[in-house]
Amino acid sequence: YKMAYILSKYPSIKVTFTFSGSLIQQILDYNRGMRDYRLALSEKIAGGQPLTVEEKFSMLSMPGGFFDINWDRVVNVVPRFRELRDRAQSALSKYRYLPEQEYKARVAGEFTEQDYLDLAVLFNLFWIDPLVLREQYPQLYQLRQQALAGGKGFTRQQLQDVLNAHRDLLGKVLGIYASLAGKGQVELIPVPYSHPLAPILADLGLEEDVRMHVSLGASLFQKVFNYKPRGVWPAEQAVNDRVLSIFAEEGFTWTVTDESLLAKAGFSPADPSVGLRAWYAAYGGARIYVFFRDT
Repeated sequence: YKMAYILSKYPSIKVTFTFSGSLIQQILDYNRGMRDYRLALSEKIAGGQPLTVEEKFSMLSMPGGFFDINWDRVVNVVPRFRELRDRAQSALSKYRYLPEQEYKARVAGEFTEQDYLDLAVLFNLFWIDPLVLREQYPQLYQLRQQALAGGKGFTRQQLQDVLNAHRDLLGKVLGIYASLAGKGQVELIPVPYSHPLAPILADLGLEEDVRMHVSLGASLFQKVFNYKPRGVWPAEQAVNDRVLSIFAEEGFTWTVTDESLLAKAGFSPADPSVGLRAWYAAYGGARIYVFFRDT
């Protein structure tokens, strides 16, 4: 959201953005009310419902729990977050030789209900970009500043306010990109549906799988953005001749890969007459242009 939000302030700047089909689908699912596990736990805490030992332990797990956020830029600079992380590490180490169920119970028992509430507030709050908080959710930006200054003892209502902001932001993402595309400020291109390494599939004889990923991604663009994409971004820049032919047959007119593929084909990427030009491949009546990015 933040990239599109900033770009909307500079209408003369044009940018190309990529969306994988699976990312679009996940956003649609969230906007229809689907929840992931950590969101479900956060909503449970905000609603005052007691957590099970298993749920408490899952919040404290590393990785997989509520410390899954950048430690250098977030956890280590937010005093209450750092304190909870250090205590969790200590408890996880202290009881690790106990049988599993006793281990989980002992670790979870080291923390109070307020500890779990504070952890849920901090984890969810610091996943929201500070620029967006400052300009669109000033009350939550103040909460962020309090946390950076050592604040703790957060409330269930504050947690609910943070979760509401998550939902609000998710509801804005697809619309703001559609708006920018409608104005001609951005070009939107798909990554085939769930980011497949398409040449491997093609080499295994699974060309129809590649075609399905490509067509599903493009159809979601039509449905969500009311937009017919002209370019396609191959996952991990991975293409081969068969993948390019599928892109061309599906109606795409350009794609991009890496200059290292030029080297593998016997060309010198350093030669500007090679690396800084758009080349095309023709398949029957279809032509697709290929740009080789500077690694």
